[in-house]
Amino acid sequence: MEPLPRASLRTRVRTESACINRLMALEGAIRGVKKNQLPDDIKADLKDFYQLKKK
Repeated sequence: MEPLPRASLRTRVRTESACINRLMALEGAIRGVKKNQLPDDIKADLKDFYQLKKK
C-alpha cells in the first residue's frame, strides 16, 4: 500500500463526523479535482484508512 493520501494526513479521523465522503472531498480539493474524479487507488486508500480509524 502506498503512503496515505494527503487528505488523510491533514484530517484527524477521530469522530463520526469525519466520514469517507469528507475525506474524499478533501483529497479532491488538495488535488484540484472533484471527489468522483479521484483515481481508484486513492479512493481505495482512503476507504482502507477510514475503516481502520473507524474501529
